[in-house]
Amino acid sequence: MNTEIMSFLGDVNTPVAFATVDGEMPKVRFFSFKMVEGEDLYFITSKKKRVYSELCKNPQVEICSMPSSEKAWVRLNGKVEFVHDLDLNKKAFALLPLLEMAYGDVTNPDIVLLKLEDVCALKFDMRGNVTEL
Repeated sequence: MNTEIMSFLGDVNTPVAFATVDGEMPKVRFFSFKMVEGEDLYFITSKKKRVYSELCKNPQVEICSMPSSEKAWVRLNGKVEFVHDLDLNKKAFALLPLLEMAYGDVTNPDIVLLKLEDVCALKFDMRGNVTEL
């Protein structure tokens, strides 16, 4: 994930709009946690959450973020791959200890990391200009 894209997504706990599809209806919610490992961007959820079941049926997502310091925003779309990796879970919990409140122990079998693949990133500005990142 390049640094320009990450500058729009903010730090580990900056909320981004995360869109999925439930049947024919779009569903948008905020995801706060995100981390980069190598070139890969990860989010986290639980198998018990509705978003997980939506992603099982259709792994296509779109993410949108607009930092308050910018007069532009970024839109990422791609496909989610489910990742079960205890070492990555430990890294996530170390980056954002608040995850323990939401998910309990790092070994919770319901924890699922969502790795964004086949990413297309576009930057939009207030003048209607679109730039591929």
